[in-house]
Amino acid sequence: MIQHLFLFLFLFISIVGVDKNLIYGKWKLEGDEVFLNIMTLEAFKMGTEEQQNEMAKVFQFVLDSTFYDFKKDSVFFTDAGPGGIVKHKNGRWLLKEDTIVILESGKIKSHKFIIDHISENEMNLRKVLDESLVARSLLKYRKVDP
Repeated sequence: MIQHLFLFLFLFISIVGVDKNLIYGKWKLEGDEVFLNIMTLEAFKMGTEEQQNEMAKVFQFVLDSTFYDFKKDSVFFTDAGPGGIVKHKNGRWLLKEDTIVILESGKIKSHKFIIDHISENEMNLRKVLDESLVARSLLKYRKVDP
């Protein structure tokens, strides 16, 4: 019975798509399953405490500094990385069924994210790595400003 409910919900979202109004606003990266996966690897645990702490600081910096601000048809976002560098970017965005497509200004390649879950305050995305490959790890966002 529960399996049928999940299947129905999945098909309903796939057919109807996502309410674009839920996406509007500023979203902060709250979690990245890739970071958690790395921190549980044996290779990570074999590093020194100092190396582990440095990696954890980089992960936390990325979480603290990554935002997407979706307006009507434009998006402003940050790209945070090692070395304390935050790049402020912008572009256009559109919604194709359950996929957010970001067309970054000055770039040819688009960024695509499949919406795994969305509500008024939470959004979980999976990055589309190429046309036939979707990341298994979730990017978890929290709305910080409607």
